[in-house]
Amino acid sequence: MYLPSEATQATLAAISQLAPDGSTLAMTYMVPKLLRGAGARVIARSLFGLLGEPLIGAMSPNEARARVDDAGFQVMSDTGGRAWATAHGGHWLASALFAAERLLVSRS
Repeated sequence: MYLPSEATQATLAAISQLAPDGSTLAMTYMVPKLLRGAGARVIARSLFGLLGEPLIGAMSPNEARARVDDAGFQVMSDTGGRAWATAHGGHWLASALFAAERLLVSRS
């Protein structure tokens, strides 16, 4: 979420070249829903900008899966905050903090 599209693809390609067969890749990414609407975009980018973390690389789950697939990894799971809360005993309301973030796990 902090890298431009081209940098994300280059990073995945480099990892793919260096990772031995059977390696696991876990990455988080942000879906565009946090940035819907001009007001939400300005607020989110401003807040994250204050932390030195620019939000410039949001992508849909389909796009994230395609990028990982293009790099030679097979997606094992792609889950969001509600699934994390359910799997690990957290309250689903707490998952609202991570509503726009997903965790994709794949294997080479």
